[in-house]
Amino acid sequence: MPENSQKISLSLLMRRYWSRTAFTWFLVVADGLLFLMFPLAIGWSVDGLIRGDYSGLLSLAILCGLVLITGAGRRFYDTRVYSGIYQEISREFVERENRRGAPVSRTAARAGLFTELIEFLENSLPEIVNQAINFGGTLLVIAFIDLHIFLNCLIGAVFTLLVFSSSEKRIVALNKGLNDEQERQVEVIAENHASGIKAHFRRMMRWNIRLSDLETWNFAAAWAILATVLIASISASVDASGSDGGQTQYGEIIAVIMYVFGFIESVMVFPLFYQQLLRLGDISRRLSEA
Repeated sequence: MPENSQKISLSLLMRRYWSRTAFTWFLVVADGLLFLMFPLAIGWSVDGLIRGDYSGLLSLAILCGLVLITGAGRRFYDTRVYSGIYQEISREFVERENRRGAPVSRTAARAGLFTELIEFLENSLPEIVNQAINFGGTLLVIAFIDLHIFLNCLIGAVFTLLVFSSSEKRIVALNKGLNDEQERQVEVIAENHASGIKAHFRRMMRWNIRLSDLETWNFAAAWAILATVLIASISASVDASGSDGGQTQYGEIIAVIMYVFGFIESVMVFPLFYQQLLRLGDISRRLSEA
C-alpha cells in the first residue's frame, strides 16, 4: 500500500496485483466458456445415443476432463496467490494505522472487515465472471434457437433487476448499521460489562436479521418471476419441437431447458453479488478514511 495513498478498494487491489492474478483470470474465463458448452454437449450426447452414435458422449467426457483440469488448477493457484496478497496488504494496513495512532479497537475491527475484500476477490469475483459469461453466452444461444424464449428471458431479467434495484438504499443503510456496530466490538468486549456485551450482540443479530429478511423478500419476488419464465420456456420449446413436422430432437429440448435454467441461475445470483459490492463499498470507505 503506497505511503502517499490511503485509499483502499477492489479496483486498486486488482490493479496492483494484476501480474500475480493474470493466470487465474485466464483460467476463470476458460472455465466459464467450457461450462457454457455443457447443455449443448449433453443434448448432442442424448440425440447421438438415440441413434446409436457415441461420439457425442465422448465429447462430453472430454469436456468434463477439461473442466476438471481448469477448475482444480485455478483453485490450487488461487489459494496461494490470495493468501500472499492478504498477508502483505493486512500488514501494511495495520502498520499504517499504528503510525497514525488509530485506536487499536478500530484497527482490529477494520482488519477483520478487510478480510471480506480479499475473500470477494478470491471467491466471488471469479464466480461473477463465470456467471457473466454464462448469462451472455446463454442469451446468444437461446436467441439463435428460439426468439420467443429469448424475449421471455429478457423480460424476466428486466423485472428481476427492478425488484433488486428498488432495495438499493435500504441495503446500503442496513450494511452501514451492521458495520458501525461491528467496529465497536473490540471496545465493547474490552469494557467487559455483561449488559453492554449482551446488548452489542443483540444489535448485531438484529442488523443481520434485517439484512437477511430483505434478501429473502427480494429472492421470493425474483424467483416467482423467473419460475414463470422457466415454465413458459419449457412449454414453448416442446410446442416448437412438436410443430416442425420432423423427428423430435429430445437432446435439443433438454439443451434449451438447461440453457434457460442456467440463465435463471445467473440472473438470481447477480443481485446477491451486487449486495456484496454495496457492502464492500462501505467497507472500502472505512478502510480509506483518514
